[in-house]
Amino acid sequence: MERTLVILKPDTLKRQLMGQILERFEKNDLKIIAMKMVHADLETLKIHYPDTMIPVVGAKGLGEDVSEEDKIKQGTMIINGLREYMMSGPIIPMIIETEDAVKKVRTILGATDPAKSDKGTIRGDFGIDSIAKANSEGRSCQNLVHASGNVEEANQEINIWFSQEEILE
Repeated sequence: MERTLVILKPDTLKRQLMGQILERFEKNDLKIIAMKMVHADLETLKIHYPDTMIPVVGAKGLGEDVSEEDKIKQGTMIINGLREYMMSGPIIPMIIETEDAVKKVRTILGATDPAKSDKGTIRGDFGIDSIAKANSEGRSCQNLVHASGNVEEANQEINIWFSQEEILE
C-alpha cells in the first residue's frame, strides 16, 4: 500500500466543496486514514513549501528559457503567495492510502492549472481560477487541493502535517 498527502485548500472550504471532493475520493476506493482541520502557520508552510522550491516553481510558471533572476522573482511570488493563501482560512490535510495512491489521487484531481484540467476531474469540474490569471494578478493559483507529487514527497509531507498517533493503521 502507498500513502499520499492531500490538503483541501481554503478555496475548497470557502466554496463548500469538501463533501463533493471527499465523495470523489471514496467513490474511487481511496481510503482516508487520517484527516484534520487546521489553521496553517507560516513555520509549517515554510517547511511544506521550502525556499528551495522557488527556482523550480518559477521555471514552471515562466518556462526554462528565462533568466535565473526571473525564475527566482516569479518563484518567490508564487511560494509567498501560496503560503499566504494557505493561511487565509482553514485547511484539511489528509492521508490517503491505496495501491498507487500518488498517481490515483493526481489523476482524480486533474492538472495543477484548473484551466487545463479535463472535465470529470476535481479541478476540471470545480476549478474557477487559472495559473495565467493568478500570475497576471501577482498571486498564487487557487486550485482547490494540494497533492504530493511522488512517493518520497508524500512521505516527507505526511511527516510535516501528522504525528504517528494521528494515523489510523
